[in-house]
This record gives sequence, structure tokens and C-alpha cells, in this order.
Amino acid sequence: MNSELNNCSIRDKKIYFFYKQFLFENKKKEMIEDLYQNFSEYNFSEKAEQEIFKIIENFQEIENKVIKALPDDWRWTRINNLEKAILFYSIAEMFIFNQKKAIAIDNAIEFAKKYCDVKTYRLINLILDKIEI
Repeated sequence: MNSELNNCSIRDKKIYFFYKQFLFENKKKEMIEDLYQNFSEYNFSEKAEQEIFKIIENFQEIENKVIKALPDDWRWTRINNLEKAILFYSIAEMFIFNQKKAIAIDNAIEFAKKYCDVKTYRLINLILDKIEI
């Protein structure tokens, strides 16, 4: 995805950022360090950078919302990192930036259909639909 990053939307770039954080199992401090050290890779505007910081500040609360909305037979650790990033960022859109739920879900489904397994969008839809904001 790195070579495609310049052609992606800012939303895609933010999801990519969180995908990378989940991939390396980064904690809050490491996420902030990555944001600063690789700023040119992400090519975020100042506004986007501030939004990332807000999300990182609320990381645990957002993660808890995902975990609470998982189907009974699913665990957070069972979800792959890209799916986690999609869920995580979509919930942040609703929870922090007051994006309408239907729009956030539609965007997440579109992203999942583009980059994930064929059936992934159904799981994303199921989980996001259960989110209480």
C-alpha cells in the first residue's frame, strides 16, 4: 500500500496509519513517535495530524467500543489488523468527529470491499451497526 499511498484519500491514509499501528502492536507513545518519524510517508495535513492525535488520545475507549460490539463468538485478537484499522477509524469518525453513522459505515464498507477479503465488509457492517455512540 505504500506506493499507492500518495493516490489515496486522506481517510485511506488514516486507516493505513492505524493498520500499521496494529500490525506492529504499537502503544500510544509508539503511535505518536511513528507519526512524527514518518510524517513525510503519511503526508498528512496539519488538520489530519491533529485528528490522528485526538484518535490516539481516545484509543482505549474506541477499542472498547469495538470489543463490546463484536459478535459473541468473536474476539478482538481474531480480527486481522486491516479490519481492526477500518473498524477503529470508522468508530473514531462517529465518536470523535460526529460523522453520521450511516456515512461512516458506508465508507468502511467501501474501503473493505476495495482492500479486504470478499466477505469482510459483512463483518464490518455487522460490528459498526451495533456500535452505540
